[in-house]
Amino acid sequence: METFELYLTPINAKEFKAIVTKSPVGEGETESLLPFFEGEIDWRMTLLRTQG
Repeated sequence: METFELYLTPINAKEFKAIVTKSPVGEGETESLLPFFEGEIDWRMTLLRTQG
């Protein structure tokens, strides 16, 4: 089984940085917006799932 390390770091209330530090294909990082807001409703509670 291959594994990778993923770090999610908040930038502000609606933005975060995703950083991969160990992976079979290399390292990288990107900034993203949280897609969990609908008007003033905060849907940040979510589940990350992977299959191997």
